[in-house]
Amino acid sequence: MLHLYQNITFILEGPVKWLYCRQSPLIHILTFEERQQRFGIYSSHILQNAPYDIWMHAASVGEVSAASAILHAVKRMAPETRLLLSVFTVTGYRYAMKELTGIAQVVLAPFDLPRAAGDAFKAIQPRIYASVETELWPNMLLSAKRRGIRTVLLNARISNRSFGRYMRLKTVFGPILQQFYGICAISETYKHRLIQLGAIPDTIHVTGNAKFEGLLHKTDSHKAQEMKKRLHLSKDAQILVAGSIRGDEVQETARAIALLKQTLPTLWVFLAPRHLNRLSDLKTACEQAAIPSMTLSDLENIVECKPDTPCEESHVTPVILVDRMGLLFSLYSIATVAFVGGSLVPKGGQNPMEPAAWACPVLFGPHMENFEEAKEALLRTEGAFEIKDARELADNAIKLLSDAQYRNKIGRNALKGLQKIAIDAATHQAEYILMCLEKEGIYGHAEDQ
Repeated sequence: MLHLYQNITFILEGPVKWLYCRQSPLIHILTFEERQQRFGIYSSHILQNAPYDIWMHAASVGEVSAASAILHAVKRMAPETRLLLSVFTVTGYRYAMKELTGIAQVVLAPFDLPRAAGDAFKAIQPRIYASVETELWPNMLLSAKRRGIRTVLLNARISNRSFGRYMRLKTVFGPILQQFYGICAISETYKHRLIQLGAIPDTIHVTGNAKFEGLLHKTDSHKAQEMKKRLHLSKDAQILVAGSIRGDEVQETARAIALLKQTLPTLWVFLAPRHLNRLSDLKTACEQAAIPSMTLSDLENIVECKPDTPCEESHVTPVILVDRMGLLFSLYSIATVAFVGGSLVPKGGQNPMEPAAWACPVLFGPHMENFEEAKEALLRTEGAFEIKDARELADNAIKLLSDAQYRNKIGRNALKGLQKIAIDAATHQAEYILMCLEKEGIYGHAEDQ
């Protein structure tokens, strides 16, 4: 099956390159140099540190968070290690550029095409190639193998929702997983699923979730104070942050806020859609629920025009639609209670450990398939509540917002839940990849065949 995939992608390589390079919208998003990176072509300033010791690959923002934690740990333990991270999505690429300044060179990932993969490995010359979570690209792995480069799968997970689909394609994924010299699985559950898919048991090590350890190092109480000060929110302001709202969850969340406002009219609410193209849907849902709203940018403009006027006295509506990406973790820092979206609808959920890192009580829906271990950890420590609809969201939020002692206890429990599964997860994976690097001397750098 892998050879069939290779043959098909070899035939498609020319047309893909021709079409990609002629997409006019890309001209406004990516530079010519960045577009070339999709085909394994890099400028001299990227290659000046080649050969790289470790080439790590991530898909998007979530995987970059895990990769960043591991790369920071590698740099702490081995400061001279030359690191490169490739990222598939443009959003993840921009995020990585900010997160990894001074730590790793960041590039756009090459497409999984035979020549692009081969040219990329020939240029970057990594000693170790490590992909993150579920980035299983056959041409990349086969090209690395032909060049004698050890491959590692980090922070590996197979969600329950995806497992059935993967099992139906076991004849494809089994041989891919067997290409890895080593696999660092997030949990015993994921290890078992990987073995069922065909991974070699002796290659799998359970290390925890690296992106969670990274969260423990990102919190800073001064940032929370600065955020409140920037938005002119009083020290005692009560704030609900509903993050990563998706799909039909838009209407359900708006209904919950309407219920909350009946009991807590002064509550501040920040609504952050998972994707900005859903911002207008959020606004419409608020209007239908008779909830006045404004964007975060509008709020900041009002604050800038009236720097000496507290928001509570300036007739500003406390329901704010977050119209910029990349702010959610900072917003969780000021949250009194957090609702983590993508979970009232079957979207797999989002990361509930982001608010937990700030010792904030967490609410989420029943669909948390992408964060199973996080969900279970928070429920075990009683740091979160699973809700099924708008009414339960509102009722649980009101109970938390109305009792500071109870709320603080749940928040502390949430942080404990994070600590139990996060401590040293990235560090253990960094240690493993450095161990692989030390042993790599027995491998040569054979040319692609």
